[in-house]
Amino acid sequence: MNHELHSWDALLDSDEAVEAIAAAAIIASQRGGQPITSPYAPDFLLEGGTLEIGDDLPLLAIRALDRVVAEHSEWRDLWEEADAYHEAAAVIAQLRTALTAVS
Repeated sequence: MNHELHSWDALLDSDEAVEAIAAAAIIASQRGGQPITSPYAPDFLLEGGTLEIGDDLPLLAIRALDRVVAEHSEWRDLWEEADAYHEAAAVIAQLRTALTAVS
């Protein structure tokens, strides 16, 4: 019997999780979702620039967000330790809903 780890069984690093969240937010914004206004956003987006987003990217972004909030996620662990996971997960859920609406 093969006991290879499923990719979701390995710990997802929080740095990778926040990159996935940022990418998902950009994808949603470029497909008619909430515009990006964070000072941390790429300058060209803050200046009104756009990206061409392929039709497959919203679904990939949704899958990435699902992984971010799943077990074995350092991002999730850190928010749980701060006793603020439900609030953080609610923001991810809103982003996921925006991606679902445009996918």
